[in-house]
Amino acid sequence: MAAAQAAWDAATVAAEAKANAAQSDSKDGRLADETKVRKVAHLTMRMIELAYEQPLSEENRAVVAAACPEVGWLVQCAMRAPQPPGWRHVTSRYIDGETGEEKEEIEPRYVCDETGETTDDMPLFQRFARMARLALQARQNRENASAAAAWLRAARDDALKEAMRLQD
Repeated sequence: MAAAQAAWDAATVAAEAKANAAQSDSKDGRLADETKVRKVAHLTMRMIELAYEQPLSEENRAVVAAACPEVGWLVQCAMRAPQPPGWRHVTSRYIDGETGEEKEEIEPRYVCDETGETTDDMPLFQRFARMARLALQARQNRENASAAAAWLRAARDDALKEAMRLQD
């Protein structure tokens, strides 16, 4: 458990240091960076659970996050990916009762204006979680790496076809 906590602490410190290095001098800039670090950490834990298709202890999620940095990278990609047509990101702000500072909710919400559907996960998050599952499988067993790469190429080709279809 100590090793897992140390790995998680190191990953958190690294993410915070990166955010601090890019941070602006304004209070709003600091709040935005702190919120982003919290969102990335939250989404990384969520993606790990989706990849394993079961709830994991905080300790196990920390071990996985440290052992497979690709999951964090996939979270960053998911956060930057455009949403499908008709979907939008909804956030809410609140005042922290302890500090009195304005903060943004960690868990995002997404709404499809066409259907009225709402979800806590980004509409494409499941696709990124499948990629995380393959990265985890490849990390755990090198023999799975070529099969994972083949699946990723097929998923990429399907995504490109869908994007082209949506542009027409």
